[in-house]
Amino acid sequence: MKNLYDTITSTIKQRFGAKKEDINMTNVKSSLITNVSYDAASKKLTVATSKNGATYAFAGVPQSVVTELTNAPSKGRFFNQNIRGRFPTTKVSG
Repeated sequence: MKNLYDTITSTIKQRFGAKKEDINMTNVKSSLITNVSYDAASKKLTVATSKNGATYAFAGVPQSVVTELTNAPSKGRFFNQNIRGRFPTTKVSG
């Protein structure tokens, strides 16, 4: 798991200029999402998925949406209804 974390944070740093120490991946209990991180300064949400092992970065995501995601009883459902397809997306890895 540590190697995956290092790979994801390194890729984010390279593609978006974020400092590795500013990226905090948080494990999520979900059948769709394994980890999320949020950089409030750039409003970038990074989501690691369990379905295909890919990680995506979403630009312009307000803190309120991230808070709702982390508090949602079904993170995958909230993600699909409120984030996927609604914000500019970049595939980071996978």
